[in-house]
Amino acid sequence: MASLTHAELLVENSRLQREIEHRVRNTLQVVSSLIDVTSRSVGVRSALTVLEVLRVRVTAMIMVYQTLDDAPHRATVNMEETFKALVLHVAESRVFGTPLQVVNVHAKEVSLPLDDAIPLALLVVEVLLATVADLDAVVASPAVSIGLTSDGDHVNLRMDIAGGRNGVGDRVWSESIRVMIDALARQLGGPLDIHTERDAITAVAIRFPLRDIRAKSVQTLAN
Repeated sequence: MASLTHAELLVENSRLQREIEHRVRNTLQVVSSLIDVTSRSVGVRSALTVLEVLRVRVTAMIMVYQTLDDAPHRATVNMEETFKALVLHVAESRVFGTPLQVVNVHAKEVSLPLDDAIPLALLVVEVLLATVADLDAVVASPAVSIGLTSDGDHVNLRMDIAGGRNGVGDRVWSESIRVMIDALARQLGGPLDIHTERDAITAVAIRFPLRDIRAKSVQTLAN
């Protein structure tokens, strides 16, 4: 049997990757359905909240795969489209019964490989969940602005959150959410910065290196 040419290897690699992604997305959808079924049989409010948070996280990953499925060459994920879908998903879920106001989502012309898109999307979801969980009765609706830019070598995410308990520095996020955010930042390979602005806005920022997905694919095939 003749060995495959480089072009044929690329085609086969793309086909296998597509099959794996399809199976992963189907598996995630099954998990989401199982969470929904379980929620219907649970009567404890705290347990329902945990299941809803889990459902939001799983659905976030499904949304990333759906965006990838619509990409021209299935190599990268359109982050602006993904972010808009994610914030709408969190806002509509009303996990903690608090409406979420998204002022602005800007990630124009920023596309990322799947390995970066999923942890970044999950990080954004965790910050949004932390935002709606950390409100007192005085604050009716938190306002969030999301900006994502790329300078060619690195990707920069900044989220500005207005509203909260005592401003940014005193924002009390649950330990599980903070652990999740820190872990996702480490996975992306960039330092995470959360600080207080003068106008009492929570600034969440991360800068991480941009992967060269094409070079990585070619190197894998060459080996």
